[in-house]
Amino acid sequence: MSAGLNDILAVALGAIASIATGPFGGLDIPEGEFDETFRAPPAGFSAMLRDAEGQKIGEMRGAGAIAVDLDRLPPHFLDAVLAAEDHRFMEHDGVDPIGLAAAALSQVGSRPRGGSSITQQMIKNRVLSPDRTLERKLLEAILAIRAHHELGTKGVMRTYLESAWFGRGQQGVMGAARAWFGKDWEQITLGEAAFLAGLLQGPARLDPLDHPEAALARRNLVLRRMATLGWVTDVEAALAEAEELVVIPRARHETDPATWVAARLDRDMDQLARQGTLPRGLSELEISTSVDMRWQAIAERSLAQTIERLSGFDPIGRVDAAEISALQGEDAAASRSAARTIIARAPVGPGGTPAVMLEATEGGWIALLLSASKVEQVVLTPGPGVKPVRGDVMIAAQRGEARLALARPRIQGALVAIDPRNGAVLATVGGYDPAVSGFDRTMAMRQPGSAIKPFLYGAALDLGIDARSTIPNTPETFIEPDGVRWSPGNYDGMSSRELPLRSALEQSSNLAAAHLASQIGPSSLGRVAEAAGVYERGQMKPRLTASLGAYETTLTDLVQGYATLVNDAIPRPDLAIDRIEGRDGPLFHRTLTSATPAIGGAAQEDLMSMLRGVVTRGTAATALKDAAVPVAGKTGTSQAHRDAWFVGVTPHLAIGVWLGRDDSGPMPSSVTGGTGPARTVRAILDDAHAAGLIDTDGYRDERLTSGGEWPPRTIDTTGWQAAGAATPPPPAQPPVKAQSGFILEMGAPSSYFAAPPASADREYYEQQAPVRQPGGDLDYFR
Repeated sequence: MSAGLNDILAVALGAIASIATGPFGGLDIPEGEFDETFRAPPAGFSAMLRDAEGQKIGEMRGAGAIAVDLDRLPPHFLDAVLAAEDHRFMEHDGVDPIGLAAAALSQVGSRPRGGSSITQQMIKNRVLSPDRTLERKLLEAILAIRAHHELGTKGVMRTYLESAWFGRGQQGVMGAARAWFGKDWEQITLGEAAFLAGLLQGPARLDPLDHPEAALARRNLVLRRMATLGWVTDVEAALAEAEELVVIPRARHETDPATWVAARLDRDMDQLARQGTLPRGLSELEISTSVDMRWQAIAERSLAQTIERLSGFDPIGRVDAAEISALQGEDAAASRSAARTIIARAPVGPGGTPAVMLEATEGGWIALLLSASKVEQVVLTPGPGVKPVRGDVMIAAQRGEARLALARPRIQGALVAIDPRNGAVLATVGGYDPAVSGFDRTMAMRQPGSAIKPFLYGAALDLGIDARSTIPNTPETFIEPDGVRWSPGNYDGMSSRELPLRSALEQSSNLAAAHLASQIGPSSLGRVAEAAGVYERGQMKPRLTASLGAYETTLTDLVQGYATLVNDAIPRPDLAIDRIEGRDGPLFHRTLTSATPAIGGAAQEDLMSMLRGVVTRGTAATALKDAAVPVAGKTGTSQAHRDAWFVGVTPHLAIGVWLGRDDSGPMPSSVTGGTGPARTVRAILDDAHAAGLIDTDGYRDERLTSGGEWPPRTIDTTGWQAAGAATPPPPAQPPVKAQSGFILEMGAPSSYFAAPPASADREYYEQQAPVRQPGGDLDYFR
């Protein structure tokens, strides 16, 4: 009888499909074979994480579904899924005519039920939208029959379980057992399997921690159906019903030190998969990351303290007296409805929960903790910078033993630290606090400002220009190849006739950088910046404004570029993964390959000396004076104080900090690369040195390092007394022809290659180029 009904249904749907997809129909059926549609394995993964010391630091799963291995799932779980969702799955052809008839009849009763088969649910999850329209349901049925024939029952079940939602962040079944019970699938009991299968009806409303009675009722219903179908005995079902339903606590992301690390690893895993280095669709991996949790803890603390020092804080929302009354009312349904409304307009990051502040008490603040299922009264301690008033919506987050009320900072930040020798990521911080906002700002595209200038000066040195040569520090109007006029200016509005290249970089002169870019051509800057890793190949356009950081990049890429400069100019792609182990053995390990230096050795040494000068007497001198570790680096501040940067390097460390607003609005004028990011790096280096993570010479260990002198020598400010010489030797370099298309509209020719005069002492250069105070290096586009 069932077979006959299947045949009749198939014929009927075929006739409907021919009409609905014809000239007079409105259905658009996807073309192609289903085995082609689902052939590519899903990109998700689950992994246990170990830090650089080999210690377990948590677990993570990548975005997307995880490939399902049906042979690894216990048979009683698969039977439970069929009992819960589609017990005639092995009998019908993708659409169950009996189920459809029962669903249709139930619509006239008080308890309507669905009639979708597992195949139809798979089509809804993977191919179609969840819209409840007649057209969508008809298309779902047509495609379900196709899928059932082309994929077979095993293929349909595998694809269904890959796309099904099991709650607790689990898209797909493979991680569900560990997420709910902390067990491998081989350890799951019959009662636990029935509970997991029952979750397919709605994980949120069947969570035993929030709805214990509903969870038990659903589990027991699945067990009784299995017994009725003869898939388990009555005794087995009764014993399983007697099992206590105990799930593990939800993952507490707010106390997980690997929150930002996991965000970085997710990107690296996707990159390896896209490169073909790592197969997709893997599960149960063990990832050994290069991140050192000691560096990570120092980095997170230092960045948070900087933001707290510089930024004001705002609540994430406000509620009025009526909403507070609704939240506290005796009507539980109305209370939950009010909570859901507030949650929708006050989103928080992972591990954070919206909380409405009520009143101060001796132990902190009484607040209402909001979730979609309940409203709970708690006591919260205001976090740093948080000054609540009644009705403020704050972010509740657990921090150790404390339950804090956090607010949203007006200034955000990010930090990346890597080992220049191999590109290993040592620390990565994507923001003030993941509970406040989980957006990873290490990959946000922002203007680097003056932080791009080392690559310009590196290009000039690589072309043979001597670091002692002078460059105009005078206002000019430049004309780009497309005729656009550009008149840059220095942050302080000052100018002078000429500056030595070293002083120009130390002072972060915009005028000197523009003149230099006009002379060597911005394509030279692009060549070095792209080779170092700051931009992808061809990403930097050959425009003079690039010399002042007009083209956006990410903090991660900028730090990689500086790591290249200190590593004998040899680029090492940054990666947070050292090794990946699968169930059957190693899948990946970090390797170093030969690479072409971004600039020559002599140019690299001179550039390191110039960057050391930035720290000892330039725009970063105030922040890094008497630091525990010698460092070279560069500040950067983009137009209108929208972005502030500092990247510092030693032979074993490249560390960069960015501060800015998420809406790209201006920060207070007091926030520059030298006042915020540089001081953050100083705090990190001092703490790391005190913890024994880096020595007083800037080395982390005894392993092979770059060949240059460290710390680099700098020219004494009282004159050109390098190596005991009374006057500097004449620079040896070939003349460099200015590139066509970049001209000066006004101004006299400059002595780019002229050696400093014999009277080049401190008094002379102070007269020629008044040195402003460190910290003000804003790129001002007039």
